Amino acid sequence: MAKKSFLTALLVVLAVLGARAQNFNGKVVDETNQSVPFANVVQTSQDSAFLSGCVTDENGTFQMGKAQNAALLKVSFIGYKDKWLPLSGTQTNLGTIQLEMDAVSLNEVTVSAGLPDVYIKGDAQVTTVENSILAEVGAADDVLGKIPGIVKDENKLTVFGKGEPLVYINGRQVRDFSELEQLNSKDIQRVELVTNPGAQYDATVGAVVRIVTKKNPNEGLGVDVRSSVYQSAAKLLATVDYRDMKSLQHSNIIQENKVENDWLQQNTLKEDTRDARLSSVFEANYSFNPDHIVGVRYSPTFWAVMNDSIHINSAVKMDGAYYDQWESRQLLKYDYDMGHRVNAFYLGKVGNTSIDFNTDFLSNGHTVYNNGIEYSSEWDDRVIQSENPVKNRLLAGKLTFSTPLWGGEISYGGQASFTSRRDDYISHSEYAETSFTQIKDRNLAAFVEYSRMVPFSETVMGMFSVGCRYEHAAYDYYEQDQPIDGQSRKFNHVFPSASLSMQIDKVQLMASYSAKTSRPSYRDLRNAMEYINRFTLQTGNPLLEPWLIHDFSLMASWRFMQFSAGFQDARNAIMEWAEPVEGSSYVSLLKPRNFDRIPQMWAMVSAGPTIGVWNPNLSVGFSKQWFSVESQDETVHFDKIMPFGSFTNVFALPKDWTINADLTYTGKGHTGITYCFKDSWVCNLSVQKAFLNKALTVTLGVNDLFNQSKYCFESYYSRLRITKDGTYDSREIYFTLRYRLKAKTSKYRGSLAGEEERQRM
Repeated sequence: MAKKSFLTALLVVLAVLGARAQNFNGKVVDETNQSVPFANVVQTSQDSAFLSGCVTDENGTFQMGKAQNAALLKVSFIGYKDKWLPLSGTQTNLGTIQLEMDAVSLNEVTVSAGLPDVYIKGDAQVTTVENSILAEVGAADDVLGKIPGIVKDENKLTVFGKGEPLVYINGRQVRDFSELEQLNSKDIQRVELVTNPGAQYDATVGAVVRIVTKKNPNEGLGVDVRSSVYQSAAKLLATVDYRDMKSLQHSNIIQENKVENDWLQQNTLKEDTRDARLSSVFEANYSFNPDHIVGVRYSPTFWAVMNDSIHINSAVKMDGAYYDQWESRQLLKYDYDMGHRVNAFYLGKVGNTSIDFNTDFLSNGHTVYNNGIEYSSEWDDRVIQSENPVKNRLLAGKLTFSTPLWGGEISYGGQASFTSRRDDYISHSEYAETSFTQIKDRNLAAFVEYSRMVPFSETVMGMFSVGCRYEHAAYDYYEQDQPIDGQSRKFNHVFPSASLSMQIDKVQLMASYSAKTSRPSYRDLRNAMEYINRFTLQTGNPLLEPWLIHDFSLMASWRFMQFSAGFQDARNAIMEWAEPVEGSSYVSLLKPRNFDRIPQMWAMVSAGPTIGVWNPNLSVGFSKQWFSVESQDETVHFDKIMPFGSFTNVFALPKDWTINADLTYTGKGHTGITYCFKDSWVCNLSVQKAFLNKALTVTLGVNDLFNQSKYCFESYYSRLRITKDGTYDSREIYFTLRYRLKAKTSKYRGSLAGEEERQRM
């Protein structure tokens, strides 16, 4: 309670201090009156001593602490001449400041490699898309697949060394990958990659991708409403997306279980999945004036079909001799309720303080019907039938204040989420247990983060940021509607963060640290005992504790080259483990558990020059961990380096032709308690042609041209080792016809308050 009172008092004091600050502001534009984002704005004394500084925002505007008498203001940006302005202590609005192109500097840079397309600014690696070759590649997901450090694999994005990122478009979090496919690359201004998010983000977030689109007030579906008393604007937008997806998987799986006897299962698996769903978005924004905007977004989802057919043939040996042969057929039918999600937001400004409030409500559910039969050549056949109804409810909110303070900016606020999940497992056979489980989860957080420009010398400017986040997480566990005190948990953690960035000549550097967490999914916390086969059972673990991660990162950028590296020290890492079942040692129970510590590091270097019509980008790197377990009476070390890389190519040809050729690679190595024993690489090709003044684009492409996407690994447990040699039918040919109406990207500015809880569901 003392921690909460301290943070509350601190936030109030900082808010009062910020509110008392008297600031001056202005806007920086280029020779064509276009906004200049991320320009350096520095207030100095007459003898050039640093007084205060900041950078312009995405609209080219800036705010700074009180102007000093007889001071000077210096505005600078790469490729433009420095602009000097006199200041007086009474100034509050400097108006528009226009920069002049520096022809000498521009020519010097153009000869070597063109103006930098990738640079470090603040907490992010920024890649410019507007007026670059990336604007021609197709959709936003195609652009992200060519950003240094990001790999696109089917409908998934991965950041090297950080895992799957959160993606934002103009401050609104992306909930469905189809949103990226619907955003045209021509509409993107820049992409910001944050590999070590600060205190404003949930402590579970490993990386953030922020997409900023071009501003064009003349485009977009909407209705403008104007009042004779004051100016107002309302915007309405609706989108609908239908998908029908099929996938096929073939795998050879070997299970070796060494107990009193040596058991060997050789399994051949074929899995056929179909997923057809209809999702839509209805949103409305209302602007009272530029300082007060509200909006609401409603996202219903309806599943037409979700089926999973699994066929397994198994040959079983005991001590090298034939024991049995099984054939398992299983049909999983998913009966989904209609899903509902509502997000509402308010963006406001009172004096110099900006306010950002978001609230989320989510309701969804489904029932999985499992009908399976296991035929045995030597023993009894088994019929496996079960129902697994799941219901989720979520209410979440996040409030953030931002205000200038002491020459920089402070952000502070709080976040809360309340979740109810009911997960029942009803078994209609004697081989699995029935359970009725409910978890009521509550998470409360408070955060504060401060950043400002600092001078390191007369020629070197930098920016530092420090933050702290406090989180209280607790859940109550119920079995058959009765509270289970021993499985109800509470956690209190403090997560500090800090970053420092600077530019020395043409080299940009950033170092950062943050403490993070990763909470177990609700499925990992379940009590239900599920039947896999007569030698394998699976359950959850209500006693799991969250991961605690210390994350250190370093980034450097020089012209068209980038380097990044990181180190993570993970405590209480959650991974699946297997132990023999008491009384039936030949039966293995798969169950998640915490491991004490897994240190790991990663490094990557990228190069992306522009050579005429060709824009290649080559990224290569590796990850390495230090970890060992006791398996089958020996110590197994998981410390082999895993290499990775990508080679993306864009050819912007005459007459609006564009060719994309991308290659991604993952090599052999260790991750967690598994060893990936085969290289996996994927080649994607596409050809695009634009018509009607680029309003119509036609794309023909093929993904995984050589069908080399593999999932081959060995996992080691207490007495069990599982080897899986699998391939996916991931090769596909696609044809896209995209016509750009004036309706372009969503202008919705909500940012979702409960995304981490939704992911746990």
